[in-house]
Amino acid sequence: MTFVGAVMGLLGLFSVLDWHTNAFNWICLSYDWPFVGYNESLALFLSGMGFLVAASSRFNGPRRIGWVILAFGFVALLQFLFHQDLWIDRPLLPFMISKPLLGTRISPNSALCFLLLGAAFVIAESPRRRFSILVGVLGTILFAVSMCAAFGLIAGAGVAYHWGSHPPFAAQSAFAFSAAGLGAIAYAWRLGLGWERVGIWWIPLQAGFGLTAFAI
Repeated sequence: MTFVGAVMGLLGLFSVLDWHTNAFNWICLSYDWPFVGYNESLALFLSGMGFLVAASSRFNGPRRIGWVILAFGFVALLQFLFHQDLWIDRPLLPFMISKPLLGTRISPNSALCFLLLGAAFVIAESPRRRFSILVGVLGTILFAVSMCAAFGLIAGAGVAYHWGSHPPFAAQSAFAFSAAGLGAIAYAWRLGLGWERVGIWWIPLQAGFGLTAFAI
């Protein structure tokens, strides 16, 4: 989980720094790949910090971060459902408003992934450990959705990362959430979801959810 948190946090941090320096080295990894917005970069950095806090075994730390990530993803999804601007994509820093690309909304793919990851962090710290199996389920779906988009980016299949007329899935987010999905599954096992707790059926369950999400 430490590795996942470091990778995800650095991707977000470097993208944020690029917005401040106008370097555009990390904002757009390839000229034909979607760029990542400023607020989305901040959310990626915060997600990485969530994994690092979880790896340090500090109780309730991931939950607090999870609520923030979950709220970000939930409000972003509401924008697509109701076709409204809820200001979730507006730049957080006043002097960044002049940057034209910052007003672009994050993709529904990314919003869904933030929602899944935030929910995983919140559920992972639940006092009822039997509910922690949902962390593995959410991680599997997260991995399937983001890995499908990542393969689409590499293969040039736009339908895999660009849903309809909505903004496309940023490359940084696709790769970061692919790692985050694996991190969430590892997090579930760390919480005690081993063979002796949930039985051998746990792996087919995760595989079933992952294949279903990947197929969709």
